[in-house]
Amino acid sequence: MLNFALQPAAQSSSDQSPPRGNRLITIPEMKLPGVAGVTIRIRRQWEWQFTVDCVARCRDLGKQYTLLVIGGDVQNPYHPDHITSRERFAAKLAAAFGEDSLLWGVHASLPPTGHSEELFGKPMQPSVIEKNQKFIKFHADAFPARINVLTAGSGNDPSAMRQIIRYGISVAPGRFLYKNNAMSAKSPVSWVSNQLVVEAMKAGARGGFEMLCGSNEARFRDRNDRTPAAKLYAKAMATVAEIERLAGKKIDYLAPYKYDLPKLGALA
Repeated sequence: MLNFALQPAAQSSSDQSPPRGNRLITIPEMKLPGVAGVTIRIRRQWEWQFTVDCVARCRDLGKQYTLLVIGGDVQNPYHPDHITSRERFAAKLAAAFGEDSLLWGVHASLPPTGHSEELFGKPMQPSVIEKNQKFIKFHADAFPARINVLTAGSGNDPSAMRQIIRYGISVAPGRFLYKNNAMSAKSPVSWVSNQLVVEAMKAGARGGFEMLCGSNEARFRDRNDRTPAAKLYAKAMATVAEIERLAGKKIDYLAPYKYDLPKLGALA
């Protein structure tokens, strides 16, 4: 399992400009034990130099990285013009960074408005399933065959997720990774979003998780959970370990938030 520090998608909730200063994953944080690299979140309207600079910092330290373009920042994310724009931007990323040996993965999904990459939809319309499938294939074709293709699902429509998982495995064998972006101390193994990761891994996909938030936030635990704060992250990781046992193999990707990066070395 590789830990990719999750870089914020903006300076703040009210300031959608690129993160700066300590909002970035800092060089000392990148050097912490257990941190394999950074998931660089990108908004297409930002200056291109921001992405170039983030990649350069990874290269300077020999750290791997994934590229996550925020998708649900428009009113109609399934309009053909938006999808074409997303594909053009992905092609630009592939041309600039696709041959970089430190590029570990690229995130590929068309989420609904208000979501960065998670495929919510209850139910997900057949046309949306198809558009996501084509979007996954576009990334699989645009990036070299060694680059992993990551898709973040949800438990809202398990049938739709299974269709997307099967398709991802077929067009990107050995490199399609299905993940759940809500791992926390309150995420039971039996939760359908976690079970879909197990199913995907058994079917041949790679598996992964993004944490719901930092373990210092109230929503990381159930209201009545009395686990000491210092042990909440380890509790979530025990759930990950059980999911790995059920799947019969290790997950490949985990994206923790800034607050929990110092804990990774002790959990390695």
